[in-house]
Amino acid sequence: MSYLSPNTNFIDLDHMYNHIYQENCENSLNENSISHFLNSNENFSLFNQILKSSQLQSKYDNLDEKLTLFVAPNNIIDKNIINNLDVSVARHIILSSTIQNLIPSEILEYSPHLTYNTKNNQHKLNIVNQNGTTQLNNLQLISKDIICENGIIHILNGIFI
Repeated sequence: MSYLSPNTNFIDLDHMYNHIYQENCENSLNENSISHFLNSNENFSLFNQILKSSQLQSKYDNLDEKLTLFVAPNNIIDKNIINNLDVSVARHIILSSTIQNLIPSEILEYSPHLTYNTKNNQHKLNIVNQNGTTQLNNLQLISKDIICENGIIHILNGIFI
């Protein structure tokens, strides 16, 4: 919806509403949730953009959820992916990066080979532990066990596309 103001400039009310709504949602995130962690850490602002674009931010803010999320820091994510992101691609990335259970590093690193289903039914995580490194679908685990009230975040050297 647009409105013609007295000085003949158009005001895009839908855009203005979405901007105000997004700001209010960010300000009302549950402290210690996965969404809050991503939103408040500049090093994960690009992954947070993917989460917002997926329109799943409220799920990752829900303290009743118990999730494991694999993320990548800004210096690893290709900005071209962010610039060309639509809802379906963003959802694919987020759901492919999520396990519906709490999976701490002790479990990830326990066995030589594990497989987990992700929230994206078409994507499985194959975890291989070899020579002191943990790889998930050929991405390396670089940091682990960021504990949030509704889940655990592990950091990888890439994202699942």
